[in-house]
Amino acid sequence: MTEEPAARKRARLEKMKGRHRAKIEILNEILNWIELGKNFEDIQHHCSLSIDYHDMQVEVIKEQIRSLFHVEQNENEDA
Repeated sequence: MTEEPAARKRARLEKMKGRHRAKIEILNEILNWIELGKNFEDIQHHCSLSIDYHDMQVEVIKEQIRSLFHVEQNENEDA
């Protein structure tokens, strides 16, 4: 009985597939840039901006989640 349930396996594989799909899209974009004649510095700058933008989005989402919990705590304290 050490085998994990099929639903859990399927969910884990779907998650992996999503990550690989995102990597493939990024690599395809880089290949397109190379075909367009972009140099390494331009590609690196574009990737850095994408990563910075992603990090910023993550921080915004984290802050929104924190504020949800702070509002909930404040409501509980007021009651």
